[in-house]
Amino acid sequence: LMIDPQSGMAGAESLPAGEHTVSVRVEDGEGGSDTQQFTLNLSGGPVILSVPPEYTYTATLYNYSIDALDPGGSPLVYSVVSGPAGMTIDQDNGLLEWQADIGGTYDIILEVSNSKGETARQNFSLRVLEPEAIQIISDAKTEAYDSIVYEYQLAVLNT
Repeated sequence: LMIDPQSGMAGAESLPAGEHTVSVRVEDGEGGSDTQQFTLNLSGGPVILSVPPEYTYTATLYNYSIDALDPGGSPLVYSVVSGPAGMTIDQDNGLLEWQADIGGTYDIILEVSNSKGETARQNFSLRVLEPEAIQIISDAKTEAYDSIVYEYQLAVLNT
């Protein structure tokens, strides 16, 4: 683990998976110092880097190409753990495809696994909108407090 003395940014290019005890000490040059100790847990398994599109339209092919990597270089296998009927994923390249007939919100869980059985999951909700319709696409704040102004930024999609 290296620390840039100018910015204070700590980082490492290559550490083995597992727990690592890290101790960091800073000095101000005038006799003052402080030490911080912590345990860094490094997963050696796959990591999903991409963010799925949040909405699609009925009768339109939805596709999402999952960007994932395995720090150990193991080949990855992609799968749909949970999702709407008819949703498919190419197990080799991570291309997710589906076409909805009915609008609504669908909960989806995707999984990426390596040859060691290590996995990463991505959970998200996909909104399916009807074309040619105005729709509210933001989630309302559902809590308010006495004597504090309630604010909610409305997001609208008009196709």
